[in-house]
Amino acid sequence: MKTLTEKEAEKFLKKEGFNIAETLFAKKIKSLNNALNKLDFPLVMKVSSKKIVHKTKVNGIVLGIKNKKQALNAFKRLNKIKKAEGVLIQEQIKGKEYLIGLKKTKDFGYVIGFGKGGSKVEKMKKVDFRVCG
Repeated sequence: MKTLTEKEAEKFLKKEGFNIAETLFAKKIKSLNNALNKLDFPLVMKVSSKKIVHKTKVNGIVLGIKNKKQALNAFKRLNKIKKAEGVLIQEQIKGKEYLIGLKKTKDFGYVIGFGKGGSKVEKMKKVDFRVCG
């Protein structure tokens, strides 16, 4: 099974016509500063790694970043997480979060999962699965 990074998933969803909050990637302080000049506060920052599927389990999400000092502190902390490949930066928007997943199975072909997203998705266990096609 291939796990996409958020950036890869965002690119796919945009191609399919979904409106997605702009996501910028930073690995170095210079790219962080460039991102901060393009986005408005408050921000969300997330650790980026193909090897980290559940960001909340590694404390890899920082919400409500209100200024450059907070952004720099969050950036430094997130980059220190084991297996981090960089940091994703987004404007924090109000709205609902959803989880969507797709898996190809031997018996049923493609199966899609959809449910309420966010940090408590595993605890809530409210994800519906359907066979595609």
